[in-house]
Amino acid sequence: MYKHLLGFVSLFLFMWQTQQTQARGYDSKKIAVVLSAAHTYLGTTYKWGGNNHSGIDCSGLTKNSFQAAGINIPRNSRAQASFWRGRSVRRHQLQKGDLLFFSSGKYRIGHVGIVSEVKRDRVRFIHSSSDNGGVQYNYLEGSWLRRYVTARRLFEDLEGRSDQKEAQLVAAQQVDEGAFVGAYPETSKRYLSYRDIQRLTPCELKILKNEIYARYGYQFHKNPVMVTYFNSQEWYRNTPKVSHNSAYIYMRYLSPIEKANVNLLSRYEGRCSKLQSY
Repeated sequence: MYKHLLGFVSLFLFMWQTQQTQARGYDSKKIAVVLSAAHTYLGTTYKWGGNNHSGIDCSGLTKNSFQAAGINIPRNSRAQASFWRGRSVRRHQLQKGDLLFFSSGKYRIGHVGIVSEVKRDRVRFIHSSSDNGGVQYNYLEGSWLRRYVTARRLFEDLEGRSDQKEAQLVAAQQVDEGAFVGAYPETSKRYLSYRDIQRLTPCELKILKNEIYARYGYQFHKNPVMVTYFNSQEWYRNTPKVSHNSAYIYMRYLSPIEKANVNLLSRYEGRCSKLQSY
C-alpha cells in the first residue's frame, strides 16, 4: 500500500512539475526577436506551403519568426494551436507575442497570426493571408474577430514585470539618438521590411548594412569600395574606430532592431563593384 501511494505521489509531482514548466513559457525577452523577424516579411506574397521571402503562408510565417528566436514550433496552424508548451489565454488577456488562431473554410482552426501590439484594448497582429495578398498587419476586429477561435501564449506573462524592469528592457533595445548618422539613419531607428528595400540597388543595400556597423566604429579594411566610400564621409572619419571584427561589433553593440535589419539586408545585397554618386 505504501509503495502504491509513493508511486502515485511521485507521478503527481512529475505531472505538476511538467505543467508548471509549460505554464512558465519561454523568456519574454524573445518576443522582440519574434516580432522583428515577422516584420521582415511585411509585403511578402502569400504562397500556400511557402516558407521564405519569395512567398510564405500563415504557419510558415509564425514558424520562421519563432525559429529566429530559437523556438521550434510545429509547421501547421492546428498543430501550433495544440503545442505542448505554453497555455491558452482569453481574448481580454492578449499580449505581444501571443498566437491568434482563426477558422478557415471547413476547418475550425485553419489560420494563425502573431499579436504585435495591444493598445487601448485594440489588438494588432501580423499574418500572411491570401485575403490580404500576403503578409500584412490587421486589427482583431470585423471579419477577423468573427473568425477568431482561440489564442495561445508561449512566453512568460508580461504583466508580471515592474515598470522599472520594462523601462530597462526598452532602453536596452534602443540606440542613442546621437548614433543616427549617415545617409540611411532609419536602419538604426526602426525595423525594415522587404518593401522598404525592394527598389534599392546592390550598392545602396550594401551601404545601408555597413552604415550600421560604421556608427559603432567598425574599421573597414577588406572591401576597397566600402573603404573608399566611408572614408569620404565626414561623420565616419570623426567616429572613433573600435574594431576590424564585424562579428564583435554585431554582438557587442548592435540593438535588436539593427541586428534584424543587418540580417534582412544580408539576404538581398548583391555585388557592388563601383559606386555611383550617393
